[in-house]
Amino acid sequence: FVGRVSILAKLLKWITSEDQPRKYLWGRGGSGKSTIAYEFARNIVKNGATIKTVNNTSFDRVIFISAKEKRLKTDTGEISDVDHTDFTSLEEQLISIAEAANYSDEIDYKSKSKEELLEITKEIFDYESLLLIIDDIDTLTTKGADPGKDLLYMLAIKAKETIRILYTQRNKELENSIEVPGFTERVELDEFIENCCRQFDVEPPSKQFIEGELIPVSEGIPLIVETLIGLRKNSGNYNSAAKIFRDRGGQAARDYLFQREYDALAAEKKSREILCLISEFVRPVVHEEILAILHTVSEDIIV
Repeated sequence: FVGRVSILAKLLKWITSEDQPRKYLWGRGGSGKSTIAYEFARNIVKNGATIKTVNNTSFDRVIFISAKEKRLKTDTGEISDVDHTDFTSLEEQLISIAEAANYSDEIDYKSKSKEELLEITKEIFDYESLLLIIDDIDTLTTKGADPGKDLLYMLAIKAKETIRILYTQRNKELENSIEVPGFTERVELDEFIENCCRQFDVEPPSKQFIEGELIPVSEGIPLIVETLIGLRKNSGNYNSAAKIFRDRGGQAARDYLFQREYDALAAEKKSREILCLISEFVRPVVHEEILAILHTVSEDIIV
């Protein structure tokens, strides 16, 4: 983990100075949302006794659960299943919270209804101060499943203890959200590249390659940077690694980065058809051109 000081500072300010129960980390796939959230959780676990919330209390517990189902293997550029997914539904999410909070070893959570699980969560929120991090929550929303954001928000507001909920997701929320871009500081990017080279035991790329290939291709997105350097492990040089990425590995990376956004587009509103049409043009497209080609789409949908 390198850099990202400004984002971590914003998260620390949130729990120490802001009376907002939840916050969102959002950004493109591979931008580092989960990693930042985990580093934040780790820092609170390590230093939590000295960090006071806006209510002048310390957190009793930090819980990190994730709905992430896929990952990009940076050494091969291939998409694979994660080893463990904590939840795939609202009910499983509530069960994961109860289990992580050590609520009870004697309860068969799977036999409980959503209402009963919410009541258990309420008791947990009333019993101890919690920092709850829910990673990759839009895995549920992309599938059309209830992510339970509003339910947990209401429980957090009414809780007797201090509850802070941090979500990571790809889409921006209208409020209480922090964007996670790719590396924008060259010093941070260079340090990240050095770490990746040590990880894969390869020589550092030249300045010419970084500026001419790596930055334009990756846009500073950590996962793409790591993938490009990982591909160097099994190729003759960095130029060969870049070619492999463009020809083969890059497709899996692009699928990982953007497929979920594409899947989330509303099919009934012709969003996918419009996006595909626009992608065929090499210039800006006006409404009239889209309407002339897609006869079943109305102008208000395009707007």
